[in-house]
Order: sequence, then C-alpha cells, then structure tokens
Amino acid sequence: MKKIGIIGAGVAGINSAYHLINKGYLVDLHESRDNLGGRINSFFDNKMNDEIDNGQHVLIGAYKEFIKLLIGLNTFNLLKIQKALFVKYYSNNGKESQLDTSFLYGEMGMIIGLIKFDFLSTKDKINIVLFVLKLKFGILKSKNKSILEVLKYENQSDNSILCFWEPMILATMNTQVGICDASLFINVLKQGFFAGRENAKIIIPKVGLCNLINPIIDLISNNNGNVYLKNTITEIIQSNDKIIIKNVDGEEFEYDEIIIAIPPDRISKLIGIEASWAEEFEFSPIISVYLWFEREFLDVDFASILGTNIQWLFNKILISGEMKNNSLVSLTISEASKLIEMGNKEIVDMCESELRQIFPKLNDNKLLHYRVIKERNATLLATVGIEKAREKVKSINNRIHFAGCWTDTKLPSTIEGAALSGKIAVDKIK
Repeated sequence: MKKIGIIGAGVAGINSAYHLINKGYLVDLHESRDNLGGRINSFFDNKMNDEIDNGQHVLIGAYKEFIKLLIGLNTFNLLKIQKALFVKYYSNNGKESQLDTSFLYGEMGMIIGLIKFDFLSTKDKINIVLFVLKLKFGILKSKNKSILEVLKYENQSDNSILCFWEPMILATMNTQVGICDASLFINVLKQGFFAGRENAKIIIPKVGLCNLINPIIDLISNNNGNVYLKNTITEIIQSNDKIIIKNVDGEEFEYDEIIIAIPPDRISKLIGIEASWAEEFEFSPIISVYLWFEREFLDVDFASILGTNIQWLFNKILISGEMKNNSLVSLTISEASKLIEMGNKEIVDMCESELRQIFPKLNDNKLLHYRVIKERNATLLATVGIEKAREKVKSINNRIHFAGCWTDTKLPSTIEGAALSGKIAVDKIK
C-alpha cells in the first residue's frame, strides 16, 4: 500500500486526503499553521464572543466537488441553501431591487428574474437574454479576450455591466473586468449561474469555516494516517524510489509520492528550478470587514451593494440562525488592490459611511466593534492568458504532484477550484 504525503492543509490538500483515503492509501497531512483550511478558516472575536471567518466565503450549487467533500465529512448540514438564486440589490442612490429566479426552472427562471430586475432597462434585458442564448449554444468568442471585450462586443451597456455583470465577476473571479480572462468566467456561467436552478443557487455556511473541514483530522487518524500541524516543510529530497521531506527542525518523513498543495511562491523555494513556472502567477487581494451594530438593520441574508467600495453585505446573525440583540454584518471588497494599504480605521469609516447612506435604519444605530481582515494574496489574478501559465504545472517524475486553486482546473480561484485540484492530483497517482 502506497503512503502519500500532502504538504498544505487548505481545501486542495484536504480534498486530496479525502480521495486518497477512499482509494485505500495511507495519508499524512502536513500544515505549517496551527489550524486547517488555508485561506478558509475561522477564529473567535473575544470582545463580542462571535466566531468569524478570515473572509466571507459563498458557494453555489455548481460546487459539486466541494459539496461531495462536505457530505463525506458529515458537515453538509451546516450550510444554508437557497431554493433558487435570489439576490437583493441596493444602490448608493437609495434604489433597491432583486433578482429572483424562482418563478421557473432552467434558463427561463433567470430570464423572468431579469425581466423583473429594476436596475436594467428593457434594452439591457434583451441584450443579456441574447448573451445567455449565445452562451447556451456555445457561439460566444472568448479566447484570449477580457470579459469586458466580450461584453462590449455583445452589446452589453455600461449600466448592465455595472449592475449585473460586474458584481458577479468580482465575486467569482476577484479580478477587474477590464483584464479578467473571458473564457474562465464563461465557464462559471455555463456550469453555474446559467445551468439551472440547482447549480445557480447560493449556499452560505451557517458556522465558522473551520467547522466544515475539521472532521478530516479524525478521518485521517482513523485510517492510520497523521495530521501534523505547525509543521513547516523546508526541503524535498528525491531518492530512487522514495520522496523524503524535511521540516524546519530537520525531522524527516518518507513517502512513495507527495502532493504539494501550497501557494506557488512557496513551491519555488521547495522545488527550485523544476518549478520555475511558479514565478509566473500573480494574486489579487480581498478585504473583509466585520461590523457589530447595536441593532439589526438588514432583513435578508446577503445583498449586492452598487456604486460603493463595498460589493457584498452579509447578515451573519440571520445566516447563522442565532438569536442576538446586536447586529453583525460582514462586508466584502473584492479586487482591493487600490485600498489594501489603507489603515483599518480608515477602511471602517469609509464602509460605515457608505452603509449609513444606503440604510436609514443605521442613522441612530451605534457601531459597537469592528474587525478588518486583509488577504493580500486571496485568489489567483485571472488575467487574460492565465491559462497558459496554469497549463505548465506538471507532475515531477510522476511522484511529485501539485494541487491548489491556481493549478489547471479550468475554473477560477474558488473553493470549488481548490477542491477539484485535489481530486485531479489524486487521479495522477497510480
């Protein structure tokens, strides 16, 4: 029986471990941090006694691989799942509307939702429907183009890009519309938002993200494997028939094959010239802001905010189902490169001002506490041509394999992309 070592306990590494165990391999999982999850993890805010995430993560029904993992870990019940795609929109000018696709199944549900969406003109709606039809029949030309180029070519107005397309692009791609790879985003549309009710619906964890994935520890242990936390791997040695990895203390671990599921900037230090492709990747930041107010002011789970620096607003109390006197909201600022150097208090003041402009219920609602979380390398920067760089990521000597949302999954840098990469890596082990 082969023994496989996994370096990195993010979603990619965890899903690799899950699939390896199901195939009967012995598995060790190595993680430099003291907790699992990589870029999806949670911790307690001691002042307010609330568990919060390092950033708000949202799934859609099309996340089949990650959902399979949660079902296998018996944590699928910790998700709040829409019956059909429903998004509330608020504008900085006080206008509000909603995209409700629950009237019919399939593309017709989306079309009826668009017809009722007040932020779009009749002409905008017609052109979006035509775009969806071209998408369905596979006649959109997107190769080596930015999504902005494709949208403009397909007669999408500035207003429809701002109100409809851009929130979706930033949420899934975390890349500016003008430089975002069109082919990747079109894959998202095909597999997700325009692939029927089940695939398009929004799914939000009701608990801290660590609660979704921590059961992997017992699964590995119960199958004669080990989970090593706070174990930084600094060297990889290839012998004739084994792979030896060393940690920072010089301790050695021997495996038949390994999967490396860490960011590419760390891979080049481990592998050296054989992984020179790792230097080609760039990443994009996300800022998450948690605000505790005296009283509740939002009556939906989440909302898209238009015309502000904030793009998405999540009602953490309503999502969790907990009964509390105060309000806790999570704000997401995607592709935050222009704001990442701002001070935390400056970011909070900006966000609070924008919220108070939109929601009158905040006028006499005191801000009690805040947390700002900056993920400088949150996701892959999905620029035009990024797929060429991803295609260079190959196994080394058929014994060293790579996983991560930045590898060649044909998906953007999402939880699903990370989960799928873990399965792809496992499939290379024979």
